[in-house]
Amino acid sequence: MLLLTLTIGQPSFAQSYRFESPLGCFSVTLPAEPTSSVELIPTGGKPIEQHSFTLEANGVGVALSFLEVPASLGPGPKTEQEFGALLVASRDGALRAVDGILLRDLPIQVQGYRALDVWAETASGSRAIRARLILAGRRYYQLMLTHPIKSPLPKLAQTVLDTFNLAPAGTCGLG
Repeated sequence: MLLLTLTIGQPSFAQSYRFESPLGCFSVTLPAEPTSSVELIPTGGKPIEQHSFTLEANGVGVALSFLEVPASLGPGPKTEQEFGALLVASRDGALRAVDGILLRDLPIQVQGYRALDVWAETASGSRAIRARLILAGRRYYQLMLTHPIKSPLPKLAQTVLDTFNLAPAGTCGLG
């Protein structure tokens, strides 16, 4: 599977692109228009559509994705333990996909939704990884940024994190 307490900030790059996904129920400021793709994830029944948006600018890789888990796959998490376990499993899958090694994580709230902030690096040691994973009702978001490991998190990456904004609860199927 792929895909935030946030403060809305001003872009820290000269040119910016305000990206909005009506289907994904979010907006974010990026340095350029991302490339989009849809992947079908097999479930044993009807596949789940995972929507992804990617770009690279000034050495920073940005990957944002979301998917909605259908009710047919069973009830969603109900307890703090279940939410935590799902976020940790999602974190582990995301890091496996990029050959990442976990450095630390921190449970947070993003606009009232349970989330996990993640700091990691690639197994080769060449890139740092900063990620945010969010569960908003039956919708799962992943925001992953990579940059050269020898530099601190670039302002461009921080701007992406700071400007990611979900639609209000009760709209777009967000619960």
